[in-house]
Amino acid sequence: MCRGVARALKSGGRFVTVNCNPGLDFSKAPSYRKYGFETSVVGELREGAPITWTFHLADGSFSIENYHLDIAAHEQCLRAAGFNQIHWHGPRLAPEGQAEFGDEHWADFMNHPPAIFLECTK
Repeated sequence: MCRGVARALKSGGRFVTVNCNPGLDFSKAPSYRKYGFETSVVGELREGAPITWTFHLADGSFSIENYHLDIAAHEQCLRAAGFNQIHWHGPRLAPEGQAEFGDEHWADFMNHPPAIFLECTK
């Protein structure tokens, strides 16, 4: 996948995506149910371990499965594909969300972000 993305970019091009946070131990993560989803891992978090994300919507729930790869594995693949700058960015709380719900509501998400943003340039 990394090679395919890199091939589609011109030199100096930028790839930005949101990803499952490889720096979070999902086996010890707090509940994210109040944000409309939950994550779970069976057993210890290890390379390749499945992480189940269950999203709770008004008309029902659905689950998807993602697989844990650590930061080093991500960066190794991205560099091998031709990306020379890799930056990880945590989520930022929008002023509107902070005003509506307060800092305490967002504490679990902000202190243990299940998703992270990745910016890579070629």
